Order: sequence, then C-alpha cells, then structure tokens
Amino acid sequence: MTSTPEKKLMPTDPRAKAEARVIDELVATSYEAINWAWSEIVWSERAIGELKENLKRQIQNEMAKICSWLSDSLGDKEYFSGNAFGFADVCVAPVLNRSVQYGFGPAGGTTLRNWHAKISQRNSVRLTFAEMEEGAKKMQSMSKKMFNDEGAPYGMEYRDHRLEWMIKSGGIEIVLEDLKRNNIGFGWPFASRREVE
Repeated sequence: MTSTPEKKLMPTDPRAKAEARVIDELVATSYEAINWAWSEIVWSERAIGELKENLKRQIQNEMAKICSWLSDSLGDKEYFSGNAFGFADVCVAPVLNRSVQYGFGPAGGTTLRNWHAKISQRNSVRLTFAEMEEGAKKMQSMSKKMFNDEGAPYGMEYRDHRLEWMIKSGGIEIVLEDLKRNNIGFGWPFASRREVE
C-alpha cells in the first residue's frame, strides 16, 4: 500500500502551476547550460586564454540576468511556490546551489541568496547539497581526464540547450574541435567514442 503525502509539491492553482513549470523549464535548460559551461571551461579545460576569459564573462553576464529573473519570480514570497516549499523550489534549489558552489551564484544579502540560505536548513535539501558538493569534488579532479584528454573514454554530451549556449556565447571553435576529435555526442542514444571509432 502506498501513501500519498498530505502536502503536494505541485500547486493546485492553474496559474501557480503554470508559473512553476516555466521556472522548471528555465532552470533545466538555459540555467543548467550555464553551470555546465563553467565545468567544461574550468574543470575540463576546453577553453584557454582569451576564449576562456570571454566565456567566463559571458557566464557572469547571463547569471546576472538569470538571478534577476528568478528574484522577480520569487518576489516577496517565502518560497517560489508561495508560502510552502514546493515544486518550483525543488527545481531551482540544485541548479542555484551549483552556481553558489562554483562561486558565481547570487550576491550575498540578496533575496535569492537569502532564499538559498533558508532552504539549506531543510534536512532534505541540506543532504542533497552535501551530496552535490562531494560529487563535485570528484568530478573536478577527473573531468579533464575523463572527457577532454586525448584518449579519454567519454565524449561530451551536447544536449540542445548546451550546444545553443556554447555557440551563442562564442564557443563554436570548441564544438568544431570536439567534432574533429570525435569527442562529442548529441543526446540519446549516446555512444562512447570507442563505439564509433
């Protein structure tokens, strides 16, 4: 027998439900691509010199816009979902936290940073953030070797929003180099480089 939680994460009001889905879509695509790009540029060292600095500046510019949009969406509410932690908060939490861990999240003292601090006190969120931090340490130490070094076993998966970010932000030469090196994949089914050689 399964039980249903008393409080549902998804709001029942149609407008609130639609707003939660818009937030979900933004953070799962446009925002996720920014975090992904940071790890690609910094951890996997896919860009160096002037290109690296230009892409990092682009990340900062887009983060400012994302944070502004999310702050407007949060407004003066306690949570994105209103008075209770809900679906939209679940969507924003891990993506925003990743930016905070990378050092380019919302500025301290802002509404968005205060929201992050507040939800970090929830046990489920605190445990999730701790898992992310532990996983990030491992990924940072092995990212270049796994995905970018010559003979690396895995190519990079360029999902549509990631590819869009890389091209519009001036990183087309990274994509072209990955294509030349057979170091790239586009969605499912995703073959490792060994399967296509």
